[in-house]
Amino acid sequence: MYFETNVETGRDLPNLPFIDAGGGFPYWSVEGSDDWSRDVKRGAEYARLAVREVRDRDDPGLLGKILRDMMHREAIEGEASGAGVGFITEISRMSIRGSART
Repeated sequence: MYFETNVETGRDLPNLPFIDAGGGFPYWSVEGSDDWSRDVKRGAEYARLAVREVRDRDDPGLLGKILRDMMHREAIEGEASGAGVGFITEISRMSIRGSART
């Protein structure tokens, strides 16, 4: 399931569609399309996959690395991406739903 070792932690990088070990920002390697709505939906799906991976690996630091690379990449590009907006919005929704149960 995992494909390459993370030099920061020595742990295997998860096999998620937005992670690219060879990229400049390996934890958020997402190219936008010409369709903002589709990108937002894709980002929301990536968030659900990421949360599942964090839970399965018991690795809450993974989410921080994803967000770090997302923010760095978007700062360099000078604008937010639809996928990034969808990802953060879905993480927020999931957090609200989860906190309502406690």
